Amino acid sequence: MGSIAQSNYEGLRFLETVASRAGSLAIKPLLSAAASIEYEGARGKIRLRGGKAKMPIYFAEADGLDFRLIAKF
Repeated sequence: MGSIAQSNYEGLRFLETVASRAGSLAIKPLLSAAASIEYEGARGKIRLRGGKAKMPIYFAEADGLDFRLIAKF
């Protein structure tokens, strides 16, 4: 998956989680629900608290069409 596809996927997973929790697509309930959430994204578990995100970060080396994982932070 490329970085654009991954970003779009993450955004849709975030919206799905927040909208489900808010029970609405109205802005105020969405903002309230987004203040503190957890969801599974393409990289693993994403946690948002107080406007800050905590998620796995991967450092990899390209090898043709594959990647070799060097480290996970």
